[in-house]
Amino acid sequence: MTAPADRVWDVGRLVLNVLVFTVALGALLGGLSFRPLAAYFPLTAAGMIALLVAIQMGIDLRNFLRGSPVLVRGMDVDSPLHGMGVTGLLAALRYIGWLFLFLALLYLTGALVSAGLFLGAFLRLEARWTWSGVVVAAVLVVIASVVMIGGLGLVAPRALWQVGYGLL
Repeated sequence: MTAPADRVWDVGRLVLNVLVFTVALGALLGGLSFRPLAAYFPLTAAGMIALLVAIQMGIDLRNFLRGSPVLVRGMDVDSPLHGMGVTGLLAALRYIGWLFLFLALLYLTGALVSAGLFLGAFLRLEARWTWSGVVVAAVLVVIASVVMIGGLGLVAPRALWQVGYGLL
């Protein structure tokens, strides 16, 4: 059974499709300049994302042009915000804010500190984890980042303050 079309969310879904597809294509192009070992995962992931989003975008655009709902109950993740129009969209923008905060933190401090701080803050504030769980998760993500960057012989992305780069 499909829910009535919510055009605000349908347009939002199409915009998100275009943005994700654009990022995937950018990652594909960027990955072409990587060393072969370092390029394997980014090229595979970006290629799969671009292909699957292109398929999803085609289906969504067809539904939108027919006047059918783009988000279909039972096929998409059900959200209590869907069907709330602009009111629900404003609530969802909070998560986009999290993404922009992570990108700003990544630019300022670098991969290690931003990964740990972002995950810790998100788990504490949004998921309401206990402090002990937050600390364990944040430390594990920093360790995993060090192992992945070091194991693949990569250079961590440049940051304004380069905090924690001595660990690499």
